[in-house]
Amino acid sequence: MAKLTGAPLETTDALRERSVGVMEGLTFEEAAEQHPEQYQALLQRDFEHVLAGGESYRQTLDRASRKLDEAIEQHQGGRIALFAHTGTICILILHLDGRARLRAELKPVWIATANCGIARFDLRDDGFVRVLCINDARRLAGI
Repeated sequence: MAKLTGAPLETTDALRERSVGVMEGLTFEEAAEQHPEQYQALLQRDFEHVLAGGESYRQTLDRASRKLDEAIEQHQGGRIALFAHTGTICILILHLDGRARLRAELKPVWIATANCGIARFDLRDDGFVRVLCINDARRLAGI
């Protein structure tokens, strides 16, 4: 996209996928077998639970949303494009639409996205956020 638009490319670890600690590099089956408690915690989607050697969804949200908010602030009135892994994208969608601020005892809505799915938002100057699309993968049809 940077080549096509001439926009500068900035890389950051802030938009990396959630660290799953001791389960990094394992298949789902291996993780379930070798670390059953951690694997169950992962499946529970508990925002506050810190995985052994990894991070919580809350920590992922804090890290990624700071970078998103910074990019929005720096490019007010312009356009930005962020590329991240699906878990981070889902967390950022929850951040933009306000659901990530739910109290800890409430279960947040979880959004599933396909690989290469696009989420588009209109972020207005008055703070209003319009959801234009989530998980748009039409361009991949037939590939």
